[in-house]
Amino acid sequence: MMKQEYKRNRHVNPKRLMLLILIPVLLLAGGFGIYKIMAEDAYAAYNTYDESNKKEGTMEHFTEEKEDTYYLSFYYPKFEDKQLNEIVQTYRSTSIQTKRKHEGMQYIAIDYASEKLFDQYVNLTFIQKIYDADEKQVDEVRNHYTYDTKQRKLITVQDALRRDYVQVVKKLAETAGIKTPSITSLQVQVEKDGLMLYTGKETKGMAFPYKEYKKYIRLANRNIPSLYQKDAIIPTEQKVDPNKKMIAFTFDDGPHWQNTQIIMKEFEKYNGRATFFMLGQNVKDDTTGVDHTDIVRDMYKRGFEVGNHSWDHSMRIAASKSDAMSKAEVSDEIYNTQDAIFAACGADATMFRPPYGALNNNVRAVSTLDFALWDLDTLDWSNKNADIITQNIMQNVHDGSVILLHDIHDFSRDAILQVLPKLEAKGYQFVSLSTLRKYKNEELVNENIVIPASMK
Repeated sequence: MMKQEYKRNRHVNPKRLMLLILIPVLLLAGGFGIYKIMAEDAYAAYNTYDESNKKEGTMEHFTEEKEDTYYLSFYYPKFEDKQLNEIVQTYRSTSIQTKRKHEGMQYIAIDYASEKLFDQYVNLTFIQKIYDADEKQVDEVRNHYTYDTKQRKLITVQDALRRDYVQVVKKLAETAGIKTPSITSLQVQVEKDGLMLYTGKETKGMAFPYKEYKKYIRLANRNIPSLYQKDAIIPTEQKVDPNKKMIAFTFDDGPHWQNTQIIMKEFEKYNGRATFFMLGQNVKDDTTGVDHTDIVRDMYKRGFEVGNHSWDHSMRIAASKSDAMSKAEVSDEIYNTQDAIFAACGADATMFRPPYGALNNNVRAVSTLDFALWDLDTLDWSNKNADIITQNIMQNVHDGSVILLHDIHDFSRDAILQVLPKLEAKGYQFVSLSTLRKYKNEELVNENIVIPASMK
């Protein structure tokens, strides 16, 4: 059932005024019925709507007129979901162009389309057409939304796409003859066969087929092709005391088939978390048969942070000369690892720790991830002794420390078993690197990295 809402200014617009002048004549002619029809049809052309494309929500109608200024006809859906209704309300209060500059009368007709796909996503499109005083269409503006009913949020392009998708979008825009869009302002809609991306000014949009761009799809739905075609994992959330001292343990070069699980279990004894900067070849490598995707999935589910440490820790990627490894090779090192992590748990690493902590121009140019270094190097790979590693940590730790270890070594694992209770007794809590950054605003840039001479 449609709800009608009507608002009229005290003044009468010219069309209505003409009708009022004709009333006496029509009444004298016994034509009151004719007047009634004419009055109802004065704005009929702007009150039309497409009944076939309203598949979600209940249609409602709002009209408003203001003398010599505008007439507005606004069809919109009402949903059971409160947040969806807030999206409609935001559109109503910010996007309807009743205040645009114009001469004379203007007529604004807004219709909408709505549907639900894959039992998860609600698509909503508002089509706003504007006509001048001569009833000629002068503009059309479309606003596109997709609402995720499971995550209960509006989908942005960053929610829908992953990897180095920005370059792909720029190429699509060029092919479609669309001016290079602002990525953050792109509107996205989930369709049956792919995503549609809109700039807000172009009505045709850019098609992003799922099958063709499978590795770029971030959406987690069993019906949508992606590297992770499963239901989304909701990680366990850590309770953090912002007023308590905190440090971030980070582990490179894993995951390890045994040590990683032991380390995670030890952190959980203290309600702690850590960050694991993993090598893609140790997550899953079809050429060697390595498959630790179950560990990565478990890691993410338990609330530990996944990080990227390149595919194979190549010394060439760390060389100070940018041409030691081309941009294309650097891209493979980073994004093939991203793919392996995403395929395992449905989430991307948000930080990249370059091998040896070395950054060159090609790494900076290619990576879309934040760079993550450290300020307390345990030198575990060199010391090879749990007692020495523990002593090193206890002597140098401070509030906000970012500690570097490697979960592939047994002596590093044993050091964790020794050091966590000591640190906990001193009032430290153990958090992920992202959490530390949130509360301590750490930039984590280490300018004192020593690179072997052979790599320079």
